[in-house]
Amino acid sequence: EGLVTVRPRRGAVVRSLSKEEFLELYQVREALELMAVKLAVPRLTDEHFDELFALNRALDGHAKQGEVGQFFDANLAFHAGL
Repeated sequence: EGLVTVRPRRGAVVRSLSKEEFLELYQVREALELMAVKLAVPRLTDEHFDELFALNRALDGHAKQGEVGQFFDANLAFHAGL
């Protein structure tokens, strides 16, 4: 894809993205995540919803307390649960 250049005996370098490329990638990601949620939600049980609500409350608490590391851990757990 041209995003990584491997240089012999020097390692790999990730190419910088332009603003337009970055925005385009996020638009694609947004569309994929929306489709994933539409497919996942009908399959969730009450227990899944309870867990997701608890993780969402944890996210809110970490955000309010400025707990960045814990916020991202909870965010990862939320998305993994979904």
